[in-house]
Amino acid sequence: MKKGQLIHTDNLILRIIVTFLGTFGAASIIETITYPLADMGFIGFVSLIFSVVYTFMLSCYGKNARLIRIMGMAVLPVVYLVINIGSFINGITTFINVFISRASFTGPVDSSNVLTVESAGAASVRCVCVVVIIIIAVLAALEVNVFPNMLVSLAITMPLLSVFIAAVIVPDIISIIFCVLFIFDSMALRNKKIKTNQGAKTAVIISAVIAAVLTFIIPQETYKRNSFFDDARNMVTDVVYDRFGIDLQGNKSETEDDKAKVNATVGIGNGDVGQVDEVYYGNVYAGELNTMSDIGIAYAKVFMGRDFKNNSWQRWSDTRETQYSYESAVSEFALNLVKRKIYTLDEDEQLLADRFFYYQQTFRSKDGNVYGSSLDYRIARGSFEDYSRMGQLMKKYRNSAIVNSYESYAHGQYLDVSEDDRIVVAQLFGKRNLQTVDEKVEYIQKIVSYLKDNYTYTLKPGRVPEGKSVVEYFLRESKRGYCTYFATSAAVILRCAGIPARYCAGYTVNTNTGAYYTDGQSNKYMKYDVYDNAAHAWVEAYIDGYGWVIVDATPGYGEVEDTEQSSTQDESERQSQSDNSNSSVDENMTVDDTDEPGTESTAQEAVSDTDSFSGEIHINSILIVVCTAILAVLILIAMAAIRIVSRIHLLRSSSVDEVKLMKMYSYLEKLLACLGYKREPGIDYEEYILEITAQDANLKNMGLEKAVQTILAVRFGNVKCVDKADITGIINTIRQVRSYALKKARGLKKLVVCLI
Repeated sequence: MKKGQLIHTDNLILRIIVTFLGTFGAASIIETITYPLADMGFIGFVSLIFSVVYTFMLSCYGKNARLIRIMGMAVLPVVYLVINIGSFINGITTFINVFISRASFTGPVDSSNVLTVESAGAASVRCVCVVVIIIIAVLAALEVNVFPNMLVSLAITMPLLSVFIAAVIVPDIISIIFCVLFIFDSMALRNKKIKTNQGAKTAVIISAVIAAVLTFIIPQETYKRNSFFDDARNMVTDVVYDRFGIDLQGNKSETEDDKAKVNATVGIGNGDVGQVDEVYYGNVYAGELNTMSDIGIAYAKVFMGRDFKNNSWQRWSDTRETQYSYESAVSEFALNLVKRKIYTLDEDEQLLADRFFYYQQTFRSKDGNVYGSSLDYRIARGSFEDYSRMGQLMKKYRNSAIVNSYESYAHGQYLDVSEDDRIVVAQLFGKRNLQTVDEKVEYIQKIVSYLKDNYTYTLKPGRVPEGKSVVEYFLRESKRGYCTYFATSAAVILRCAGIPARYCAGYTVNTNTGAYYTDGQSNKYMKYDVYDNAAHAWVEAYIDGYGWVIVDATPGYGEVEDTEQSSTQDESERQSQSDNSNSSVDENMTVDDTDEPGTESTAQEAVSDTDSFSGEIHINSILIVVCTAILAVLILIAMAAIRIVSRIHLLRSSSVDEVKLMKMYSYLEKLLACLGYKREPGIDYEEYILEITAQDANLKNMGLEKAVQTILAVRFGNVKCVDKADITGIINTIRQVRSYALKKARGLKKLVVCLI
């Protein structure tokens, strides 16, 4: 620095760039929850301003330099905070609420699902962002200009990043790239006394170019929430609840009387959803299922809800359903189709008709009530696409007036959704205007898959907070529940998309294990005892042309079921659970042109299972690699910290003995080896040092020869102690050699010198 100069200008621009990389990299992490009130542009602009300001402040020299630094790093943030204390407090509240909301939300952030904040709160959120940026800018500037060290740079970038990732709010990849560049660039510029450091300059300039290019090339995006975090959190919650009776989510426990009310009513009950903390089963006899043929997994419906208000479904039994001749018309068509009468079908239609069959089943509860009596129809191995095709076939050969009349009725009765729930669904899934049957079928499949993949089944979901909709609480906050939660949410989501849907509850029965008997007229029946642990809830969605089909979004149950024909509106339905993959009716399969559909379906199921298993291996492999990499980094950081502490302790002038002097010599020899002067075995110590000082004048001027001679005199001579001046000289020589080694080192070798 020139005489009279007030600003230390050596590498000033480069130091500003590195400070900005650290400030923007760490501060932009919060953009994940402040968008759109404080986006990347706002954070980047403010970060640049304070990076320049604090770099200049820390570059000041003279009698007022200390005052300037104190004013900038302490007084400026405090004054700003005092002036905007009201906005800051409001902003903190908003900030925390948005953070919690984003932590409970899965999926990409866009304009359709960003938490809505009043425009009046935008200034408060920006105020919090500015305070966070100022704090990070001060720390980054101190690291670059005063305490250049890898551990310090990690301490600046890792805490905020770790908190967000732990909350499963993965920041934009740009934030991570800037943080990494900041760490490496600050290491490159760590020796601020060097006026000409071409390697450091080049590294910083290249990093700045890379950061600028990637900012424009890589679009802002977030990542899908990894189920590992949710599973781990749920596991800990369940273990703590089971062992200690403590609910980490803050829900209150129930009395035994409360639990008794819920016993044997899961999925049935009176239509209430989310009113209890925990449910359990007592394996109590519930009734008897009688069916005409083996249909795999059957749904026995004993409750149907149309209106959903105040977290409760109202039992629905509208006599107007029978005013339409739709049911009898469908029954007649189905019977003729199965018996191959009247209709002339093309090849594809005939293949579909060959898989269409009818059966009859009834469920008699332990109270004597009977549910279901008429013939029921379904498609073997039927997917939603199959039922859509069957609906078009029915429209083709039936009275269109009857079909259109009932469709109008269904759309008029089963689409009501409260405004609050409609807003929640729109924020999470966007507004939908589905026109064609194919679009509706595809959307149903996507919703089923989404709920199964992103939400957890548990019998201990906790009570829904008073005054909050179960749909909002389940979809956005808890993400945990049993079948009634999944069925209710699925019904509301489908209704918002214009698909008629109704809530159903009853029992699921695996009819493959029942006992056959005859009715005396050569008709085979199967009887099955049903217990309360078979209770379940699901959704029936209306597919235009065909009628009502089962939609089961609960994890562990079939995504696409062999659904019943529309004439079975009050009958039991089939569901395939995850542990019943050998069911005679396969799930989620589309028909192939084959005369042996069972064989083909089995092969497809095997392929599907293999793909799923491969996907799990792929996800687990990635998780293992990531965890291994994180562990390796933590180990390296720990080793580096130990080395640094050991070096600091070694180079202290107090309590020096012969052992410590030899450790100093060993450390000195390692530094010389990094400079290319490795001592070969058998070479005399004094001869070794003389050769080095003869070749390198810089090392000679550092007092290397005298320092080594003093150490050797203690080790091999008659000298028993060394005065403090000699010890100080040895330590200063070692420090000078280390600085010289760092200056000469390039690339990873510089890191090796740091870790010696």
